[in-house]
Amino acid sequence: IRAARQERRQQKRHGHVQVEFVRDVTVEDGSSLDQGAEVEKTWLLRVAGGSLQPGTVLTFIGGSPLRLKDTEMVVAEGAGVENGTEFPISTTFTVPEAPGRYRSFWRLRTPEGRLFGPAVWVDFNVDATAGTNTDPDSESASASDSASDSASDSASDSAS
Repeated sequence: IRAARQERRQQKRHGHVQVEFVRDVTVEDGSSLDQGAEVEKTWLLRVAGGSLQPGTVLTFIGGSPLRLKDTEMVVAEGAGVENGTEFPISTTFTVPEAPGRYRSFWRLRTPEGRLFGPAVWVDFNVDATAGTNTDPDSESASASDSASDSASDSASDSAS
């Protein structure tokens, strides 16, 4: 019992805050995103104990490196976020050009530099798409491919 009391006192003294993940607001896990698009990922979190200090930020901690608009996003600027409050937090990034699966991880960080709360992530796929090639010689090939695709689609439609 004594150890539990000491731990609670220490948590109060150091501003221990509990934060819970509520849901993804944008970019559900496994989403397909367009190459080169600028995307805002937003999560909804809830303060479940204590309150966030002014100056708390969301910071990148690992995973796929993305071209970020900002490497840290301030969660609580002038005032803290109180216990029981849900709050959105967002980051903006540019989708990579290379096809594949990407996953980047983020956590909250106190003004003193301590990471806390759940890790949140953005998890998406980039598919190779037609029309992203800037080689002028490929335009005629793309046009003939489109014509072939249209003909195949028409044949399929009439078969159904």
